[in-house]
Amino acid sequence: MSLKPYLHNCYELFSTVWQITMNGYSVEQRTIRRLVAKFESTGSINYQPTLIRQRNARSIENIASVRESVQKNPRQSISRRSQELGLSVTSTWRILRRDLVCTRIKSN
Repeated sequence: MSLKPYLHNCYELFSTVWQITMNGYSVEQRTIRRLVAKFESTGSINYQPTLIRQRNARSIENIASVRESVQKNPRQSISRRSQELGLSVTSTWRILRRDLVCTRIKSN
């Protein structure tokens, strides 16, 4: 079953609604186009939640490599350690603080 004729009729209907103002607001043509495109691609104009991106910086392998690095050189800075491991400074900091529960070493 093709939805093109139905969508064409809906677009015409929406384009007439576009010209009508309600409570001082008008429906813009781009809003109608966006809704029609969304309906064509998903079959619905309802909200579709986006997928949550996978956070893989604090993986088991990265935690193990940071733990190994700390055992080799506990006084190394976070920025230097992150450079050597190929991780961001923030990810290295989070692994140290949250996963390995390391605290800051104060220099004399």
